[in-house]
Amino acid sequence: MSVPVTQKAVIFGRTGNSDQTVRIEFDYPVPTPGQGELLIQNTLCGVNNADTYYRAGFYNYKASSPTVLGHEAVGIVSALGPGTKWSNFKVGDRVIWVHKGAYAQYSAVPVENTLKIPKGILDHDAIAGFLNGMTALALVKEVYKVNKGEWVLLHAAESNIGLLMVQILKSLGAKIIGTVDTTTKIGLVKSLGADAVINYTDYIKSGWPHRVKEITKSDGPSVVYDFVGKDTWKGSLDAVKGNGTILWCGTLSGPIPPMSQRVDPVNRNSVSLLSPKNIKIIYPSPASCMEKRDVFERHADDLFGLIKSGRLKVRAHNVYFLEDFGQAHSDLKARRTGGKILLRP
Repeated sequence: MSVPVTQKAVIFGRTGNSDQTVRIEFDYPVPTPGQGELLIQNTLCGVNNADTYYRAGFYNYKASSPTVLGHEAVGIVSALGPGTKWSNFKVGDRVIWVHKGAYAQYSAVPVENTLKIPKGILDHDAIAGFLNGMTALALVKEVYKVNKGEWVLLHAAESNIGLLMVQILKSLGAKIIGTVDTTTKIGLVKSLGADAVINYTDYIKSGWPHRVKEITKSDGPSVVYDFVGKDTWKGSLDAVKGNGTILWCGTLSGPIPPMSQRVDPVNRNSVSLLSPKNIKIIYPSPASCMEKRDVFERHADDLFGLIKSGRLKVRAHNVYFLEDFGQAHSDLKARRTGGKILLRP
C-alpha cells in the first residue's frame, strides 16, 4: 500500500509562555511505525473532552515539541512495523485504536492499542461508540458495579457517553435519573431508557437534589456519575443517599474546586462535607481498567456485541473535516451535541 511522505495533522505545542498553540499543518511528516507498531490510515477520528482538556492544560501536560492531538480513530492498516509479525494484523485490515496522535491522516499505533472491527459494524458506528462506550462499561462494571434495581443519577445524560451509559445501565436493570442543562434534550434521553430526566437549571430555587429524592421516593440514588463538575458537584453530595458513592468523571462546566483535607465544618469545600452521610468519592481513570489486553478485548467484545445486536444505539452528532477541529471543540465544550463528534482527515 502506497504511503505519502507528508500529511494533514492537527498539532499542538507551546509558545514561550504556558499557552498551548493548536494548528493544522498540511505537510506534517507521516510517521514510520516503530517496534511493535502499525501504521494506520485514519478514516474517522473521535473528538473527546480529553482533547480539549489537554489544550486547556488540565492534565498538566505541556508539549515541548509539536504533538498530534486526539486519542482514537478508525482506519486501515497501511504498514507493519518491526516485531509485529506475531500479531494477527495484516495490511488492509479495518481497525479501531486508542492512543495518542489521532487527529491526522496517518498514525503509528502500538499493536496492543489496536483492535480489528468485527464484520457487520460500520466504521461510523464503531468510532461513534468506541472510547465512550468502553469508558461507560468500565465505569459501571469495574469502577463501581451497578446492581439491578439500583437508583443511579447520571449528570450530562445528553452527552455521547451519557447516552451510551443510559442504555448500558438500562440493560443492567438499573433505575436511571438523567440530568440535562436544557429542556430540549429531555426527550432523547428518555427515549433511550432513562426512568426520569430533569433539567437541573429549572430548579435553582427549590434545588434539583430535592427533585431527585422525590423521584426515588427515598433518600436518593446509591451512586452518582458526575460528568459536569463545577455546577453539580455540591448538589450531588446532597442528592446521594447515605453510604452512597459519587464518581467525579468530568468537568464539562469547569473543574471541581479543591477540597481541603482538614476536617473543618466551617470550610464549604472541606472533606467534612462527606462525613454526615459517609459518602465515598471516586475520581476514576477508566483507562487504567483497560490497560491489560484481556480486559481491553473483553470490554470491546461486550461493546461490539451490544452494537451488533441493536441493544446499543450509537449516534454521531456531526462529522467535521479535520480543518474544522476548532468548531468541533467549540460545539463539544458548549454542550451543543446529541451524540459523538467525528473528524474526517
